[in-house]
Order: sequence, then C-alpha cells, then structure tokens
Amino acid sequence: MNFYKNILGIALTLAVCACGEGTETTDKKASESKTATEEKTEKEGTETDPETLTPDQVAANAKISGKQFWEVKIYPMIEFSCKGCHADPRFKREKDGPLTVYNYDKVVAMLKDGTSVNNALLRKLNGINHEGGNRCPGGLDAAPCKTIVEWYKAEFGDDGAVPAVIENPNEVSTESGAFTRVTAIGKVFGWAVDKQNLTAKIEVNIYVDGNKDSGELVKTMVAGESGPDGNHTGDHQFSFELADKYRDRSVRSLYIYGKIGGADVLLAGPFAFVAYNYSEAGRTYYEQTVEPKLTACKSCHIVSYATHFASLIAPTPANNGSKTNNELINKAGTRNGMKHGGGNRCGTSSPCTEFEQWWQIEFK
Repeated sequence: MNFYKNILGIALTLAVCACGEGTETTDKKASESKTATEEKTEKEGTETDPETLTPDQVAANAKISGKQFWEVKIYPMIEFSCKGCHADPRFKREKDGPLTVYNYDKVVAMLKDGTSVNNALLRKLNGINHEGGNRCPGGLDAAPCKTIVEWYKAEFGDDGAVPAVIENPNEVSTESGAFTRVTAIGKVFGWAVDKQNLTAKIEVNIYVDGNKDSGELVKTMVAGESGPDGNHTGDHQFSFELADKYRDRSVRSLYIYGKIGGADVLLAGPFAFVAYNYSEAGRTYYEQTVEPKLTACKSCHIVSYATHFASLIAPTPANNGSKTNNELINKAGTRNGMKHGGGNRCGTSSPCTEFEQWWQIEFK
C-alpha cells in the first residue's frame, strides 16, 4: 500500500511541476507577445493619431490623409480665427463672411488652385480680395499660412515650389478708420487703427448726427474684434447696436474718433445710414396672426419675431423692398429665384398673405 501511495505522490508531484512549468512558459510567451503587440500598437498610434502630430509630421506621414489634416488642423483653426466674420455654422450670428470656409470641398478647391506656396487660399489669407485683410502677417513661416502649406503637402504631396512674396494688387488702405456698414436694424460695424502702431487696440468714440462738437456720443469701446479692418495686421474691428431712438427710418450720420497719442483724432465720418426699429403693432400682429401659421416651420427654423423681422426687411423699403418682394416671402413662396428646402409653403396663399399684411403694418 505504501508503495502505491509513493508512486501516486510522485505522479502528482510531476503533474503539478509540469503544469507549473507549462503555465509559466505560456504566461511568459503571452507576456512577450503582449509586449510586442503593445509596442506595435503604440508605435502605430504615434504614427497615425493626428491629434498628437505637428503639421510637419502629419504631412510626412502617408497614413494621414489630407481630409484628416483638414479635420484635425485646418477646420479648428478656421473656426477659431475666422468666426469674427464667418459665422460659425452652428450658431445664427449677423456677420458678413460666407460659410463656405467651413466646407472641405470648397476650401480644398482653393488650395489646389496653385502651388503649395502660392494658391488661391493663401492669396485670400494674404489679403487679396479679402475683406478680413491680411491674416498672415508672419508670411509662410508662421500660422496660419505655414499650416496651409503643410495641408497642401498632405493633400497633394510636396511639389518643391519655392516660397516667394505673394503680390497683392490691392493697395493697403491709407485710412485709419472706417464704417464697414450699418445693418437695417441698426447693428454698426467698423474698424480703427493707429497707423504708427498696428498692434495696438485703440479706444474709439462714436458720435451720431455730427462730430464731437455737434453730435451725440453713442458708444465708447475698444476696437479689438476680429473682422474686416482695411487689410491691417491685427484685430481692429468694432461692432455695437444703436439705441432704438436712432432706428427711426431717418437719414442719420456717424463719426469715429480714436484715442491716438492722447488726443481725439477723427478717423472717419460722416457715414450716412437709415435704420429701422420694431413696432408694437407689428409684433402684436406677428404673435397673434403670423406665428400660428408657422407651426410646420418650427422643425427646421427658428420662429421668432426678431428673426423673421430681419428677413421681412431684406431688402429695406428704401432699397426697393416691398410686401411682395422681401426675403421672408420670397423664400417661403420660392419666388424671385430663391430656393427653399421645404418647398413652396404658400401654395394655399397662407402664410404669404399674412406676411404681406405684416409688412404693411410695419412699414406703411
């Protein structure tokens, strides 16, 4: 009996040892395999994760497409730097710049129009036919133009083009201030610079219906927003909304004075404008009669008095706008060449009939 017990004990010991050796070997191999896999994954992640790469690395890596470069580097740069003029497509803001700057196909077509160091996109950023002015004061050695060059290489490869000064046929404005425009509802846009110190953001005083001696001071602020500024280096735009009493449909004028060298310097003016205000009668008619007709529109549009007033007054009555010719009624009824994704909403006369009556109440 003891003999058999000894044999069984030896067998169990050998089995346990064999199992332990196998497990250790397997674990060791798995560990080695896992380490190699992790190293490979980490290496590939470093090569292909565009979030961790500089523009130079992205451009040199064949695994990063031009579209990825756009998404990771270009789109965020445009969104941050250009939103002062080009409204972010997710928000409704009153700015002039087109939204095509956020469209990959549109922008890459500009990139393709030329070489890596001189193409339609770079020319635009250098202030050529660009109301936003020169956005590349550092040339091709600094963002954003340097980033655009790297994007070209990611899209189309290195063409070996030699950098050169991009000639601007438009002379930089010699003025030191201007009003860009005043909207129909009294939003004022303009810019002001100190020509001796373009990096400075100067304080401006805005007067209505006369200069500082005869007019009324309506706004004091710093001209430091991003936007059209006469092609000057830096951010020099200002914007504000006029008080209701200046939006009375009368022809009025504006003047800009800037604090330069401790003195009030006339920078621009007079600038004539006509602005319109809301009316209580119009608001009441809209809320009681027009808005109830627009239930189906709420799934696609912001339905509010202020939003639709801006369309009702485009163009203004002073610019040939009428009850049958304005953005609101033309869009809803697909008239005068305007298109509407929702189709013709005035097939049964309503709500266009109500739009016409609303226009009459507001402007007649």
